[in-house]
Amino acid sequence: MDSFAYEKPELLTFALGDSSTPKVSCFVDCTTDNICASVADEICSGSDEVSALKITATSESRSYNGAALTGSYTYNSNALKAGDTLSVTVTGSIQDVGSTTNHVASYQVWRGSSDVTTEYTIVTQDGTLAVVPCSVVMVSDSATKVYDGTPLTASGVTAYGFVAGEGATYTVTGSQTAVGTSENTFTYTFNANTAASNYTVTQEYGSLTVTSAQSKGAISDYNGSGKSDMIQFVNGLVYVTYDDGGKYIQTPAINDITGWNVVEIRRDLTGDGYADIQITAYDGASETWVATLRNDYLVNGCITLNYQFIGAYQTRLWSYLGSADVNSDGKSEVLMVQTAEGADGIYRHVAAWVTDSEGKWVDNVWVGSLTNEWSIAGTADFTGDGEDNILLRRSDGMIGYWRTAGSNDIVLLKNGGDRVMITTGDFDGDGADDFLWQASDGTMSTWTGVAGTMSDTVIGKVSDLGGNWLFAGAGDYNGDGKDEILWCDTTTYKTAYGDAKQSTFANLTVIV
Repeated sequence: MDSFAYEKPELLTFALGDSSTPKVSCFVDCTTDNICASVADEICSGSDEVSALKITATSESRSYNGAALTGSYTYNSNALKAGDTLSVTVTGSIQDVGSTTNHVASYQVWRGSSDVTTEYTIVTQDGTLAVVPCSVVMVSDSATKVYDGTPLTASGVTAYGFVAGEGATYTVTGSQTAVGTSENTFTYTFNANTAASNYTVTQEYGSLTVTSAQSKGAISDYNGSGKSDMIQFVNGLVYVTYDDGGKYIQTPAINDITGWNVVEIRRDLTGDGYADIQITAYDGASETWVATLRNDYLVNGCITLNYQFIGAYQTRLWSYLGSADVNSDGKSEVLMVQTAEGADGIYRHVAAWVTDSEGKWVDNVWVGSLTNEWSIAGTADFTGDGEDNILLRRSDGMIGYWRTAGSNDIVLLKNGGDRVMITTGDFDGDGADDFLWQASDGTMSTWTGVAGTMSDTVIGKVSDLGGNWLFAGAGDYNGDGKDEILWCDTTTYKTAYGDAKQSTFANLTVIV
């Protein structure tokens, strides 16, 4: 066979005889330039058949967990002679994100108390220890309320994935005053004992949703009188004040909803012709529950609100939008909105929960998607055709609506500027919902008429009313077929309504 010259000990494998003869391995010391091999059996004759002892420092990788990643080693134990033992020292160790060498620093082979390392051909190989960033998800809280003129905020942020004892400080900046939905934005700063390089952070914003105080539907009529009624919530208890032949009567406490948020008070959610109440509650972990206080006036002959659970949604993925009749079945469905990133931008996806006549969930309906430049401001019937539309506001102030049945094209109306849209209602009695606006100086104005022909009219200032009146809602409180503005005096606690017209804006009718 051919001759070989080697610079260090190598494991040579030779075939003795023809190709059918088993192969024999032996080590040949070729540290000099001598001819290492000419005949296989001469080279291997008389030598012990011992393979090289290979010590390999391990290569390991893991996410940051606050503890040191310390290297170890492996070796081919069959290379040790019977009774011999191996001791190895490796020096690799790393705690924070990065990489380092796991080095075989020293080794010894022992036969009892004797060091027999020199009897072995030993090969070492270093490894690599790597720590990669730990993933942390930060989620801000979501919140919903009916419009009351004050900002809606939610200060909580929950973080998932920090190593025990480490964390961040949060500044929540999200705020929503007008009817609509916005992200509950926040910033964060790592604590002094927390290295930013050890984490990759994903921020997920909750949603802040302010729903309209009144919208098309049963207009808060809880007893079928054709007039809007008033709902009060005191220490978790629900009271209804209704018109009984020209006299306003307040019911005893009907239900206790402590721990729940009221998000809908004026729509018929079961299709029986009487208004119901919708409520939500966060379970403290990951879900928001949705339920209906079903008004069984048709059955009992009096206002009764019975709890009916509808379902729960993942708070990190969806938020409550409002109620609208999206399938023309005569009752309002629960609208949900999800903000998600697509291949070509941010989208708001809208879906609906369809319920039966008892308020129980029966199906999901996909409504459609909107680009991120549009925020969702509520639902109402702006065309007077009996079909609900989704009210939209663009980032430049432009107002439009999006049909929830038929075409999904956005119909542009007018630019609302920097005014706050307080609510919607049929203020002129034409069968189509109108807009009620308030400017920063307290000036109130309306957009009235059918979509496409709306008039912008200033009707007065809040200061014209005297006293300490605050906007409290809208509805038809005198049964004339037109919606009025409901006011509450924060000093006298009186409730009154007035026209959404310039000539009679300041003429209030006290209810209670």
